[in-house]
Amino acid sequence: MTFDGDWEAIGELMSQAAQQLERAGADIILLCTNTIHLVSHYITENVSIPFMHIATTTGESIQRLGLNKVALLGTKFTMEKEFYTKTLNDDFGLEILIPDTNGRQVVHDIIYNELVKGQFTKSSKL
Repeated sequence: MTFDGDWEAIGELMSQAAQQLERAGADIILLCTNTIHLVSHYITENVSIPFMHIATTTGESIQRLGLNKVALLGTKFTMEKEFYTKTLNDDFGLEILIPDTNGRQVVHDIIYNELVKGQFTKSSKL
């Protein structure tokens, strides 16, 4: 099963999984991946238990450190879409720095072509 870019199908899958967890007695839903938070509204709209959004938790941690400007590295989706940066900016007043277009592609490629496969190349560390 492939979901390449099919965010609606991914959202539906996340919604179904969250509903199953709620029916099983979960008290809270945690989604331990940045990128899939792009469709977190599928979860929040379909369960009644709390959902802990990773950008909110990240913002709270940054705020506790007393920082105002942070660099965000992640998949292109995480760096380019507003589901992460908007929360950090609007809810916590943070200035978010992301790489330029080429830099975002490099980071994205390292994540998908190496890190998710357990590969840690010397060239990527540079």
